[in-house]
Amino acid sequence: MDITTLLGFAAMAGGVVLGASSGQLPVTFLNWHGLFIVLGGTGAAMLVNTPLKYLFDALRASLLLFGGHRPYYPRAVLEAAVDLAGRVQSRGSAAFQEADPGVAGGYLMRAAQAAVEYNDADLVEGMLQTEIDQ
Repeated sequence: MDITTLLGFAAMAGGVVLGASSGQLPVTFLNWHGLFIVLGGTGAAMLVNTPLKYLFDALRASLLLFGGHRPYYPRAVLEAAVDLAGRVQSRGSAAFQEADPGVAGGYLMRAAQAAVEYNDADLVEGMLQTEIDQ
């Protein structure tokens, strides 16, 4: 989980506690029954409107967002790309098949596959630039 996310949650909770303790936040805003009605109604409306597949996809994405991804290290990506380039130079384009799918979230492997399939530098560069832009 990112530190800014934790800070945001802490600031939100601190604001509610500070507002309640100073008397500036009326007790009606801290009504547990109202909270359950709002959250329960929102959850029920979400279940009525959303297919189960999309709910699982959203849950999976939320888990990745809050701590399931590894950071990319540019040095490791560069070293893998240079290593792959050396193998391609010595053994030919068949070495592109040996690209590591774990480097840069699979980007290096997709780049290598596109290079083998299309064999046109401008086309491959355009495809990869489009992927970066998206």
